[in-house]
Amino acid sequence: MSEKMLWSQDHMRSVRASKIRDFMVHESFKHDGWEVKGWYNINEHFYFGWFSTVEVAQAFLENLHKQIED
Repeated sequence: MSEKMLWSQDHMRSVRASKIRDFMVHESFKHDGWEVKGWYNINEHFYFGWFSTVEVAQAFLENLHKQIED
């Protein structure tokens, strides 16, 4: 069975789905909007992207979950 890979919003980075332990949608400190991150552990994360609204960020995260479940 092949390893599932998850892409960042800009398709410039990817991560093995099995490495991510927790996902988070949160208000961005750097941008006016929302970020989606996947956490490896308490200190390290994978940045999936920045989104203009929380709804768009949540939809992106839901799509990641669908990719993992397939």
